[in-house]
Amino acid sequence: MNEQKKLRSSIDRVRKAPTEIFTLSQKKESGVYIYNHQGTISGVMLAVEQYENLLDREKQHTTEYGEYEQLEDLHNQICQIIQLGTIIPAKKLDDQLTTLGFLSKKSTESTYEYTPILNELNNKGKVIYQLKQKQKQHIICAEIIGKQSTHSTSADRLLVKKIHMKKIKEKNCLYT
Repeated sequence: MNEQKKLRSSIDRVRKAPTEIFTLSQKKESGVYIYNHQGTISGVMLAVEQYENLLDREKQHTTEYGEYEQLEDLHNQICQIIQLGTIIPAKKLDDQLTTLGFLSKKSTESTYEYTPILNELNNKGKVIYQLKQKQKQHIICAEIIGKQSTHSTSADRLLVKKIHMKKIKEKNCLYT
């Protein structure tokens, strides 16, 4: 609190010209508050560099928020197509996610092409799908958490418990 009082000073009490106060504030990398007669802030004086830095910060925050919204929208699309708590064939899961732009997990090498999906699910407890399109050096992944269904007559079905979206820097990605 005392530091704030030290930093605050009015031109009346200091008896300096406004340009001197502004020059001093630039050296200390701070702004100048302009108060009206009622004692409320009526304006702020900033150097051009300070103003540009504020604009850059706001732009970066807006961009990050926009990317978060895109991730949330993609998550909602997946949840509309693949209902949580339902049993779904591995083929349908793979087909639905590839229509949304994810890379297919089916194999062309094995006799049954969806075996890799079930193997990953049994080994890790989840199947990780990677979005084909990268966003600003980030990879978007959808983690389908579940288990192989034992209630179904077909062995290729899985129970979807949760769906998580992850945005990972490309150099840190384990899923490529």
